[in-house]
Amino acid sequence: MRRRVNKTWVWIAAAAAALAALCAAAAGLGATPAGLLAGLGAGAQESCEQWARSAPPFDPRTPPEGWQRIVAFTYEGELLRFGGIHGHYWRWLDPEEGRICGLHYNTDKVHASGVADGRLLYAVEGYLVRLPIPEGQVPQPEQEGVVLQLLTGDVPLAWLGEPRPPGYVYWHGAYTEENRASAVGFWLKHTALIAFTFDMGGEPGYPFVHEVKPGVDLAYPPKLNFDRGEPL
Repeated sequence: MRRRVNKTWVWIAAAAAALAALCAAAAGLGATPAGLLAGLGAGAQESCEQWARSAPPFDPRTPPEGWQRIVAFTYEGELLRFGGIHGHYWRWLDPEEGRICGLHYNTDKVHASGVADGRLLYAVEGYLVRLPIPEGQVPQPEQEGVVLQLLTGDVPLAWLGEPRPPGYVYWHGAYTEENRASAVGFWLKHTALIAFTFDMGGEPGYPFVHEVKPGVDLAYPPKLNFDRGEPL
């Protein structure tokens, strides 16, 4: 389900799963290590892409072995959760450096109407940061289970923080135990595994329709996603 409010899109997030087990395996993370941005090179990308290419076909009944719908971690002493995004599964590339790898499936044909339901579209690599949003100003979706999407061009430039490597155009936030959207989250790079038309499931008037070729999708919608997650 999707709702549009001017330039802000709201998605219903999928239900959270097995938080207790995830918390037991949560990694303790602090501020983004110095030099991390410089280290986001081809080697790390190849690892994430290779993992994605070896992932099993989509099965809506269970996550792929070794992947999770939701990851839990601590950041500067705070327990956070990330995930529950429709058609996405995650695993750590390097938990100490806050690097993550994701699978982006075309679940329910929500992103590509011309591609089969459940086809794997992207390998997604991300690195963890805290956006420099002033305390008390982190945008909050109206309700739990909803993601508030803002175009990067519609927020204060200072919110975007340090310059990012090419391809990291899309940020998705974590959320707290109290289901509050956090300024901590992941800048994500989407590497397409197949060629297709990104049309948001054929949504009329969608402004980011584009042709995707295998490789880093530099035209992926540039947004900040503030996520409250699902209630426990």
